[in-house]
Amino acid sequence: MTLRKSISLILFTLLLFSCTSKKDNEVPKLKNELIVCIENYSDNQIALRKEASYQNIDKSLYTSKKKIDTINIKLDSGEFIYLSHKKIVPDTLFLGKGDSIKIKAYEDRIEYTLNSYNQNNKQFREVTQKLRKDKTYQSFKKQIDSLTDIFYSINHNKKPMIGNNDYQKFVSYPVKVNRDVYPSKHEEEKILFKLLNKLYVYKIDFFKKEELPNDLKEHLRYKSLIEYNNKLKLFYRYFKSKAAKDKLNSTIFINDSLLLNPYSKTLMLSFLRKNVIKSKPTYTRSRQYINYVEAFDNAPLYFNDSLTKYARFLSIEAMINFGESFNVTRSKFNEFKNQYQDDRLNTILEDKYLLDIDIFDNIKNDVKLINHNQEISSLNDLIKNNNGNYIFIDFWASWCFPCRESMPDYQKVINKFSKEKITFLYLSIDKNKDSWLSAVKTENMESYQHSYMVLNQESAEFLKSIKLINIPRYILLDKQGKILHENAPGPKGDELTIFLNKYLSK
Repeated sequence: MTLRKSISLILFTLLLFSCTSKKDNEVPKLKNELIVCIENYSDNQIALRKEASYQNIDKSLYTSKKKIDTINIKLDSGEFIYLSHKKIVPDTLFLGKGDSIKIKAYEDRIEYTLNSYNQNNKQFREVTQKLRKDKTYQSFKKQIDSLTDIFYSINHNKKPMIGNNDYQKFVSYPVKVNRDVYPSKHEEEKILFKLLNKLYVYKIDFFKKEELPNDLKEHLRYKSLIEYNNKLKLFYRYFKSKAAKDKLNSTIFINDSLLLNPYSKTLMLSFLRKNVIKSKPTYTRSRQYINYVEAFDNAPLYFNDSLTKYARFLSIEAMINFGESFNVTRSKFNEFKNQYQDDRLNTILEDKYLLDIDIFDNIKNDVKLINHNQEISSLNDLIKNNNGNYIFIDFWASWCFPCRESMPDYQKVINKFSKEKITFLYLSIDKNKDSWLSAVKTENMESYQHSYMVLNQESAEFLKSIKLINIPRYILLDKQGKILHENAPGPKGDELTIFLNKYLSK
């Protein structure tokens, strides 16, 4: 046996042992890794997320839908880890290298046990509880809450709004905003902002005095900072407060060490939205558009070279996520790539958003598609391969709520017409490959034979001819691949079944 094979076998045995050991102290410590052992009794993806900071920019999210799985997460020091699935509000843990966590996931909850030899999470829980019981902290909180209620209040007695994405559940309670009061309460606003700053400073001093590992102290400091930031952002959001904006733009939050902050992405995007982008957002039926091209172009006016590079990287991501045209995004990416020559950042953009695939080669006018195995094909190829079948096309995207809402009904439709001459084709207009693949997993579409992401949404003649603007959009092609119906019904209810039977019976 070769040395490489021997090492691989040893590592595999260690990982297997770590997930099956009955005693916590038997779990081996693997350097710079958190070991996550999963037993999934739900139908959901289990998600473990780190803060999407500059340091974690290439990998902050780890997911699994397997019934039994092991995930290794690289951790150079302790970090906050958020554990959830789409029906669960995330639980915050502080975990470090050498830790292991065993998870049992159910539809309505996630249970976990941690190893006993590393005290990271225990110390985080204990110091958090100690702070909440501290009399000075309670005094600050009472004063702040009293002043905040003058301006806005959160009603926890009313029914909350509940939503979710592929990984977690969100709960939001109604907020009553007293906008009429604000103009006459600037003195109260000043007092409130001073108290918020004092509370932030007090929390930092409090954690400094505690006997805690340095990495936990550091992350608690950053956590206190982002909590301070979020309070100010609410004031800016509700009242467009100049005082709040000035504080948010100060060096407390935006400074040359921002890249070390685990919340750097949140802070940077917030700054770009408030200061660098001058044009107002626009809206279509299915999504919002924000002009992050402005942020890309104007970032050098606000930051040093390192922060400008980061701001431009985030701007390119945001361009894609907010529906900027591929040609414009590709142009800005090439500018970024040529100027900075940062292999790590360039590779992330190329891999995640497929910016390295030249969509204008080989297939110029046809709809160019990619499947989850990274195989490229075209709509015409699929039509030819399914000649003699009707083709039902569903245009959708991971971010489109009406699209996702109807997905569970598809399996019934597919089963109902499994022996008929009809092919169901699912074409996502996502521009983020990871988001699309995650949605495919969540909606149990991995077994679907014809599930693709469209690569050339703007240049494909077919998409221009049907004027694809809003989704969901359903189209039926005849057995020769010609359009029979440009606005077919969706899968909810019986309408689609009646519609398809009408053609299949001919």
